[in-house]
Amino acid sequence: MATETERLDHGTPGYVKGSVHKLLSVVARDRTRKHAELRCHHGLRRRRQKPVPEGIRGHQPLTLLIEVSPNTTPGVLMTELLTQSNNAIPNGLDRKFCELVRVLKETNYLIIADEAENMSASALQHLRRIRDMAMIGVVPAGTEKPPA
Repeated sequence: MATETERLDHGTPGYVKGSVHKLLSVVARDRTRKHAELRCHHGLRRRRQKPVPEGIRGHQPLTLLIEVSPNTTPGVLMTELLTQSNNAIPNGLDRKFCELVRVLKETNYLIIADEAENMSASALQHLRRIRDMAMIGVVPAGTEKPPA
C-alpha cells in the first residue's frame, strides 16, 4: 500500500500489474472461475481514486468487466454484459436475463463488477441470480467506505 500511495503522489499511473493485480488474478481467475463462486473484494477508500482495472479485461479472456455507476440498473447491467460477450440484446428485462444465462451457462466466463458498492440492490440481485443460474464466477469489487 505504501508503494501505491507513493506512486499516486507522483501522479496518477496507468494500470499497474502489482501485488493487488496478482492477488486478484489468483483469487478471481483461478478460484472464483474454477468453482463458479461469488466472491466480494473491497479496499479502503484513499485520498485519490485507484486506477480503473481496465487492464484486467485485456489480459484475461472470458472476463466481463462492468464499471458500475449509481445509474447501473439491471437492464443496463445485462445490456453491457451481452454487448461485451458479443451477443444480441433482446427487448425486455426477462428476455435479457434469459439470454445472458443461456450465453454464459456452462462456460468459463468470469464477471467482475468494479465499484460494486454503487450498484442498486436490484442490479446486485440480478447479478447474483445470473451467477446461480449460469454457474459462473462473479466478483463484486468495491471500496469500503470509512465509518462516518
